[in-house]
Amino acid sequence: MSLPQNSVSFLPPVRRLASFAGFLALALVFTSPAPAQSTGGSIPVPYDPTVKRMGVAIVSTSTDLEVLLQNAFKIHGAFDLVTTPGAAQYTLHADLAAAGRVTIAVESKALGVASFTTTGTGANWYEAAYRAADAVVEKLTSAPGFFAGRLAFVSTRAKAQQIFTSDLLGKDVRGWATGSLSFHPRWSPDGSRLLYTSNYSSGFFDLILLNVATRLPMPIASFKGTNTGGVFSPDGRSIAMILSYTGTPQLYISDANGKNRRALTSDASLKFSPTWSPDGKHIILGDDSRYGTPLLYQISAAGGALQSVNTGIPRYSGEPAWNPRDPDLVAFMEEQGSQYFIAVYSFKTQSSEIYDAVDGKEPCWANDGRHIFFTHRVSGHEQLYVLDTVTKKTSKITSQGASDAGFYYPAK
Repeated sequence: MSLPQNSVSFLPPVRRLASFAGFLALALVFTSPAPAQSTGGSIPVPYDPTVKRMGVAIVSTSTDLEVLLQNAFKIHGAFDLVTTPGAAQYTLHADLAAAGRVTIAVESKALGVASFTTTGTGANWYEAAYRAADAVVEKLTSAPGFFAGRLAFVSTRAKAQQIFTSDLLGKDVRGWATGSLSFHPRWSPDGSRLLYTSNYSSGFFDLILLNVATRLPMPIASFKGTNTGGVFSPDGRSIAMILSYTGTPQLYISDANGKNRRALTSDASLKFSPTWSPDGKHIILGDDSRYGTPLLYQISAAGGALQSVNTGIPRYSGEPAWNPRDPDLVAFMEEQGSQYFIAVYSFKTQSSEIYDAVDGKEPCWANDGRHIFFTHRVSGHEQLYVLDTVTKKTSKITSQGASDAGFYYPAK
């Protein structure tokens, strides 16, 4: 059975630099035409052989539904997709139900019977499929699924770098921000708003708050200099941002509408890329002053002194992303020469694991605290990939150019 598609292609790529200096350089060179579309494929990163994975087979009377679920489970590192149902540990029988619902009956090979059945609902059939699949993931792994999440990302059309959103597999791509340069999209916790930096209104780089329902953008920081790095606190009541109107880019916190700003830093070093702890009490950000290269520092959201995050990596480190489920873990980007790699720091062990089998930057955690979205450059072109930090599996999730992902998981 073939279902109608609501799919829009991802658009040609653009590179965003993390540092303030790189940001200014990008603004100067962005008038160059975007490069041609890359045909680069997957990244050869082996599974960790010590991690046990579950074999699943997916069958359905709907070809589109079967393919969608197969593509979803392929990118989750806890599962191996098996093409022969009889050989799989679990067989997922997926069907369309009334009113666009999707049911998945999970049959265990060991039991030979239907272990459980779950039903997903949504605004359309594929949203319902994602919800049902996430329920299966949670039942089998005891951790949340992330298939029903929404991505915000940067992409280009002609010479315009814009903000787009989509579902995980690119079936519902929507363009939002206009202007010659927009970047760093970040969702509010409830998904009703998007924060990003753009020069669409004043010609300068302003921090923009977009109402998703009305599609109305509102500048909330339009000061002289740069206004960037906007990210909501976990409760949605505050925004951390980087402003340079006093001279050097510094960390500020404001209300959710950009009002009542207060500076948390005021020294001579460049600040960039803030991220909140899951409890909203601390912020980690990049700072370039201490050892002559950007490294990570932590500060209380109530104010105080910067404290070094001892990642064990003395090289350029930036773009931190605090794990939403495990406050012990912080993902970040570290640079080795002309390459960038994703790393994860553990406060518990005071050490970092570098995923150096793939060139990647701009990490963003999924809601499960296990998977990381990141930007990978293939032959000069950027795409979004997802990394399973347990098995070290990476999967490509875009095909026509995208970078700088923000992730949001809708409440049920």
